[in-house]
Amino acid sequence: MKETGNIHGCICEKFGTAYYILEQPNGHAAHCYVTGNCWDGNDAIITARVRGLTDHCCDFVRTDLNTGEEEIICAGRWPEFYVRGGSLYQFWKNKVQKTNIKTKKTEVLWEGEYELSGPISVSEDEKRISVSWCYGDGTTSVGQLNTVTGEHKEVYRGGFAKPFADITHVMVSPQDHNKIFFCHEGTTQYITNRLWMADVDTGYVENILRQRLNEDGNNGECVGHEMWSPDGKGMYFIKYISTTILPRGVWYLDVYTKESRCIASGYDYWHVGVSPDGNLLAADTQIGGDYSDVVLIDQKKGSETPLVSARTNWTHPCHPHPVFNENGSKICFEILSENGNLCVGIIDLAQLKLK
Repeated sequence: MKETGNIHGCICEKFGTAYYILEQPNGHAAHCYVTGNCWDGNDAIITARVRGLTDHCCDFVRTDLNTGEEEIICAGRWPEFYVRGGSLYQFWKNKVQKTNIKTKKTEVLWEGEYELSGPISVSEDEKRISVSWCYGDGTTSVGQLNTVTGEHKEVYRGGFAKPFADITHVMVSPQDHNKIFFCHEGTTQYITNRLWMADVDTGYVENILRQRLNEDGNNGECVGHEMWSPDGKGMYFIKYISTTILPRGVWYLDVYTKESRCIASGYDYWHVGVSPDGNLLAADTQIGGDYSDVVLIDQKKGSETPLVSARTNWTHPCHPHPVFNENGSKICFEILSENGNLCVGIIDLAQLKLK
């Protein structure tokens, strides 16, 4: 990576890892949500140059990490974007938009009656996009857009009992066009049916993880922050620090057999990102104070390696949300600069072979 006026190298004082900081002079730079993708290949990244931390309006900027060259792609809103196949997909109010990163030409793929809610997800073949919004009566639309035909299908409309009535995190499977995930949103200590799956063909929905109660009758498995595996066979999720039925940490759920297993429990995990080959995971932590650690998990080796201690204010969009590039050789994450501005940290994993 080339150091420029906007990119400079750092060394993590806590773990000794070298990383780069991408920043916006006199402003903020943010990447995508942990379930999305902000990489255009392996050596270029799309970041949101956030105009205001309250309204999330931004310009999407492509940065070539080899040359430091930057160019504005289009305007939008953080974090409703997803980069796939040379295009930037985003929700803009009630529209699903696609912008060609090279030509900067934007087209509206679909327009609805309601403002869309994210995060947006795109299947690997780019033929399906998650689409969701809230109706006036409090129910939520769970559906997908067929980008080949332009047809939108509402698969399910519903909600849950108050006070935790919301459906969020609608995400199409990266591989199986017939599956859409959504979650029961709310305070995790009280949500005992967080993970749900909808069948596109039939409209059938089911809770795919049976959370257990502890000996006091309270929710013993406080879970959330789900992420599809790249092969579409399962979902990674977190059992939070409030979980009383151990182990806590990063878990994996087979969405077909409904069997789950613990992947890593050495740290107080918060969000998890997955490499394209499905082996490496990057998770941030809830360690308290002003920092969240970013940890690399190698499933084949069974190792958990802390990489960077990232300064945070614990408020969106300043969650580390680690995201891999297209070949799994780099990780980006959110970090606060010394002056309190949002920046994007970038770790080249090649250095770990030297340790």
